[in-house]
Amino acid sequence: MGGKGVPWKAIARGIGVAAMAAFMGGLGGACRSGTGDFLRETREVYAGIPAEITFAVPEGRGEEARRWMAACWEEVERVGRVVNAFSADSEVGRLNAARKTDPWPLSGELAGLLQRCRQVFEATSGAFDPTVWPLKQVFRQARTEGRLPDPQRLAEARDRVGMGRVHLDGDRVRFEVPEAALDLGGIAKGHAVDRVVEFLEGQGVTRYLVRIGGEIGASGTSPQGRPWRIGVQHPRIPGQPIGVLEVPGRVFVSTSGPYEQPVVIGGQVFHHVFDPRTGEPAPLDVLGVTVVSRAGPREGARVDALATGLAVLGPTEGLAVASREGVDALFLVAGPGDSITTRATPGMEVIYRPLGDTR
Repeated sequence: MGGKGVPWKAIARGIGVAAMAAFMGGLGGACRSGTGDFLRETREVYAGIPAEITFAVPEGRGEEARRWMAACWEEVERVGRVVNAFSADSEVGRLNAARKTDPWPLSGELAGLLQRCRQVFEATSGAFDPTVWPLKQVFRQARTEGRLPDPQRLAEARDRVGMGRVHLDGDRVRFEVPEAALDLGGIAKGHAVDRVVEFLEGQGVTRYLVRIGGEIGASGTSPQGRPWRIGVQHPRIPGQPIGVLEVPGRVFVSTSGPYEQPVVIGGQVFHHVFDPRTGEPAPLDVLGVTVVSRAGPREGARVDALATGLAVLGPTEGLAVASREGVDALFLVAGPGDSITTRATPGMEVIYRPLGDTR
């Protein structure tokens, strides 16, 4: 839901936020800065995920810009109607409910998104896998029951997981395991960012920041006339950044970490990101992963999926994958005592600045 219009100087110097909303203050509306008119709205989407769309209004196109804003939010909701595994009416929900013994027809959008999933699945040696839905369901039930998953049910779910047994042929998909099911939560928000960015650029907008949860697409300069400043969530202090990214030009950013949706069963905390290769939640020593791409358009989905996969791989293997994929990555890792150590690709040294101590 949008808020009241406020001067930009009251919104913490134009910082967009990956995986947190504190810097932007949850306000929205139209405003004028020293570098032109901007339109900004914030809402909660996909059952409570904070989202924001901000863009510079081309001169003389104010009325059109308000229609563009409405169209952007409509596009975000439309993506949810395609990929939401929790909805029986979504395309993914209908696919998951079917016993898939024959090739199943897909929309062009979902077919393209699954192709992108396969690319990241292969790049991460299976650490990112969109077929983890059966595993998530087992852990959801275990959380409801307040006890660890039954080993037999966990083994049965694990046997249903594996993108390598999903076969794509144009706009059709075939599953070797009929009970397999998709969970696109590790790529959907980035895909929605891509769609909004594509729409805005199609209207001639060159200065914007689009954020859905920890996924960001940004271009040009902020209302202050400088590159957008994107805060990286502190993994242990809600609402506080541990560092800031400042990247000129078009950029896509994704942050993944166990602080987002931890699974608590019997007093034990488990990572919300699962290792599809073992059927277990990923280790908790990786406190957060931020991935940055400047490779070109429609990179939001790829960095979203890569951040999930790298969180499973850990810093040593994950940084090697990031380098091969042409992206920058920052790992926040639990150190001695309560300390937090960082490991990053060389390019991060240019665009990332830590804030304060790392505890």
